[in-house]
Amino acid sequence: MSALHTITLNAAKYELESRDGTTIHVESFNDVLRVLRTHKRNNQNGTMHLLMDRNADVPWTVSAWTIGLDNDVVKLHPVETKITPTQRRQAITLRVTMFSFGNELGGYKFDTFESAITASRDISADPGHPLPDLLIISDFEALDGIQVPAPAPEKTAPAQPAAKDDASPAQEQDPGESIPAPATSEEMTEEPQATEAQDNPPVIAENNSASTVVAESDAPAAQGSPDRPESAARAFATRAETKSQMVAPALDGFLGALNRFLHLRLAPGKHEKLLRLARAVVQKSLSEHRCIAVVDVKGGVSKTTLSYILGAIFGRVRGGNILAWDNNENAGNMLSRGIVPSGITVKTAIELFHDIDQFQNAELSHKLKQYVLSQGDNRFYMLPSQDQGSDKQVIDAQAFDRMYEILHRFYDLIVVDTGNASNAGTWKASVQTADTLVIATANKSDAMAGAMTTIDALRAQGHGDKLANSVAVITELLPRSEATRSTAECIADLEPWVREVKVIPYDKQLTSGGMINFDALSTATQEAYLHAGAAVMNGLS
Repeated sequence: MSALHTITLNAAKYELESRDGTTIHVESFNDVLRVLRTHKRNNQNGTMHLLMDRNADVPWTVSAWTIGLDNDVVKLHPVETKITPTQRRQAITLRVTMFSFGNELGGYKFDTFESAITASRDISADPGHPLPDLLIISDFEALDGIQVPAPAPEKTAPAQPAAKDDASPAQEQDPGESIPAPATSEEMTEEPQATEAQDNPPVIAENNSASTVVAESDAPAAQGSPDRPESAARAFATRAETKSQMVAPALDGFLGALNRFLHLRLAPGKHEKLLRLARAVVQKSLSEHRCIAVVDVKGGVSKTTLSYILGAIFGRVRGGNILAWDNNENAGNMLSRGIVPSGITVKTAIELFHDIDQFQNAELSHKLKQYVLSQGDNRFYMLPSQDQGSDKQVIDAQAFDRMYEILHRFYDLIVVDTGNASNAGTWKASVQTADTLVIATANKSDAMAGAMTTIDALRAQGHGDKLANSVAVITELLPRSEATRSTAECIADLEPWVREVKVIPYDKQLTSGGMINFDALSTATQEAYLHAGAAVMNGLS
């Protein structure tokens, strides 16, 4: 039996869809109750029903609740029998669209229950117990007191003896155990408790006066399985040196100052814990080389700035061979944002493409340094785009594929800064090659229009899955008081299309268009880019 770890897993965002198709997004369960109270007050006749998302394959799913109103207080009661098709059509649907977990290491957000559980188990694990049982506590009552056991180790079938002519066939061994029928749960009187789901019913038992739900868990795939590779996050989180880093005494702020001057070992505060967790995500192991494409068909939305600073975040925090590739279909401007040593002849992607065949021989890899520029303390390399106009030769789709086929052998992570034409061959090749996408935009009306056009282009080109796993990064190019579109409005516009939205605050150091000095950026800006980098890495394995 694995060790039992307690985590706090909360529902961070909810979606309520009413019977008339109206959809409301709220961020707390109290807001859910307020919405239900309004609906019930406007629909006094008949019984209302609240359904959890039928497509949510999570162990705590509640099949249905009836909604009552007593002295203006919403009361939710479990439905013990299957509701009728008419009642189901008229029911309000509740979906949890974002989860957050917290433990001694801080907190983070995930868009699925399974990914939150996996991360919770990975980071909570001790090296000797890489797959702990989890006891979940939550401010969402349907989650409170749930116990999720560690996945059982994969069973290996015993070797079968050689068959004899007179032997009867060996009976097939049952690979698993049946799940007992769920016990009847106590009726909810004030707040919802977990009840049986109509699909894959869990086992419900009493545990210290709270319902404990033990759900089925699939056994993990064999290590190195091509269908389900080993969890990179688990391999990272169970390293002893990483655990030491995550629980080390506070280094920053007031607590860090006390530790330094009074030689104490005070634990870090919440802010520092979140930063450490973001760093841990950026540093997680990847199963192989990965490519990130930063896209937007609108110019002037900090796409190149974002590409460059993501390279800096990965280089400074993660390390390794990192390349930022300015892959503009005409002439890019990353060269003006990066470090260019004086007295050298700058080569670009065009020159590299002309000489790319020589790098089929890995022994000549040292010559790549003639075509890329080291970015100093940012610890990554930059490959500039050609500086020629549109009437000159450019890198097309075939050239991109040929160059990438060579470059990915030498770099662990490549960040591709794309151009502004979604119909350009090199733009399409970048998106096709990328393992994950980053949509760059800004808090301006024309920038958001460009982001929506980019989303339409990705969908039209068949990249809906990559879009759903993408991260949108809003750079505040104007102070919020001067912005033509509020950051909150931009977030609301983007959230339905992407996995996560991150915001980079306004920083005067980034408005000049000249060389980026990472150390001159404000602390808030540096931390925002760190969290953006962690969000991007969360989409990679």
